[in-house]
Amino acid sequence: MDTAPVVRFAVFLTALLLLAWAERRQPAWPVPSGRARVRLINFALGLAGMLSTRLLVALAGAHWLQSWQSHHPGLLSHLGAPKGSLIGGVSVWIIGLLCLDAALYLQHRIFHLVPWLWRWHGVHHSDAHLDVTSALRFHPLEIAISWFWKLLVSAVLGIPAPCVLVFEASLSSLALFNHANLRIAQRGERWLAGWLITPAAHRRHHRDDVVSDAPNYGFSVPWWDMLGRTWQPALPVATQPERVGMRTWISGASANLGMLLHGNLK
Repeated sequence: MDTAPVVRFAVFLTALLLLAWAERRQPAWPVPSGRARVRLINFALGLAGMLSTRLLVALAGAHWLQSWQSHHPGLLSHLGAPKGSLIGGVSVWIIGLLCLDAALYLQHRIFHLVPWLWRWHGVHHSDAHLDVTSALRFHPLEIAISWFWKLLVSAVLGIPAPCVLVFEASLSSLALFNHANLRIAQRGERWLAGWLITPAAHRRHHRDDVVSDAPNYGFSVPWWDMLGRTWQPALPVATQPERVGMRTWISGASANLGMLLHGNLK
């Protein structure tokens, strides 16, 4: 039995429950009325995305990647470290994780710039209030495109399949964190700012009526935004804009699951 999906789901569920508890204890913003219905929609989208990913994994997943890499070792095989050595293995994992994270930053920017991709990514931005369930609010088609993109990057570079699975588990947990309606003290915010994207920093990405010129595309570290000149530091909660989500779109409690799956948001 393949235990990787079970471990990944256990990590995800633990992070979800802990952050849901934390944002109830220390919310950054009041919870709007009708939020329970939106959370159900977000969970439904998350379930649809999970099922589409599992189908893709069954059709062309980690086993395909391992089979491909047995004949095409990838660019990281030319690092110069002895094959099979601990140094070589650790180097491949570290560089692989960084490359996957940078690839996701690039993908995110492209989804904002290309209109037909924005139609699907806009489903995520149609949430008028951010909380831990907003990290589940992605169209299944975007999840599928993202999965194939990461598979392509992994195949070309030669990133080991277990490294990809670790990246996926950490990505889902960090996405839950930076979408959480969680107030972090200014001292903690300053301490985290250099190496982790916080909810306050990611909130700037979700400000209303922003598409191509949005800041803060990363989901984990701010380094790619800094290199790409798209980084804006987090604002204190008291000075953050109250509105998030696209003001010109159907959002919040008025959007139903059918509209979101169709991309019919205007």
